[in-house]
Amino acid sequence: MPEAIDLRPTFVHACYVGLLGREPDRWEVDHHLGHLDIGDAYSLADMMRAFRQSPEGASLLVPHFQAAMPAVRSIDGRPARHVVALGSHCFTTAHLARAGLRRWASPFDWVRFPPAVARFCLEDDFRLYLDGTMYDGHEHAGFRAAYGLGDMFPHHDLADEAVRAKLRDRVERWRKVMGLGDPTLFVVVTPGIENLQRFRPMLETLQATTARPGLLFVVVEPPDASLPVAQVSLQDSVGCSAVAWRMRPTGELGAMRFDAPMDEMIVHRLIREFWIDA
Repeated sequence: MPEAIDLRPTFVHACYVGLLGREPDRWEVDHHLGHLDIGDAYSLADMMRAFRQSPEGASLLVPHFQAAMPAVRSIDGRPARHVVALGSHCFTTAHLARAGLRRWASPFDWVRFPPAVARFCLEDDFRLYLDGTMYDGHEHAGFRAAYGLGDMFPHHDLADEAVRAKLRDRVERWRKVMGLGDPTLFVVVTPGIENLQRFRPMLETLQATTARPGLLFVVVEPPDASLPVAQVSLQDSVGCSAVAWRMRPTGELGAMRFDAPMDEMIVHRLIREFWIDA
């Protein structure tokens, strides 16, 4: 009986050449072979997923994502002049900053809140938001009482008058920019499937308080590490300017980024479905 041939080194080599476009170093091959020796805990499929989700693998897919899906959405037939984060935590602001789309600081940047609070702030014209008597460390007593929010301002010490002044400046900037009437894309990335019901009310509030709003609303479900790539499904849309997606990522959504770089690329691709004024 012929001796069995171990094809795993060949497979590892093929992954580096086929997925990353380069020859592997010896230690890299040994690293993956060492994991494969564990058995079922690390399969060939797991290894291919690790290649795609690594920073190196994800970066190589960026040009493909940008070229494969041209912008198909607009705001009243015009490009978005501004792209603004509407929560529900710091990831949205951080992603827009990394993507070069955050051009000015808004009152919702680096703040943690559910969509209902964003709606309230817009309808209230930020009056409660700016009520300094409610500030308590990193919390806002008014929103804590009404929505159970703790640590709403994780990056702001509200006892510092300089921080309070910065928040006031951001609200004034918001009012000024929104008063220009430019098409603006608002981006919400929020956990909790129950938040899908917030999509249409959020759009109605934006339409009532801003001139030309577009809305991207992404609801993130718990991750499924067995998926080769994040799954997204269209849940609702209004014309070409507002859309709600349901996303099942492969890694956890953290405060600033996803554990898996490919998950963040999916969010970026959903943003880039909109025509954005470069």
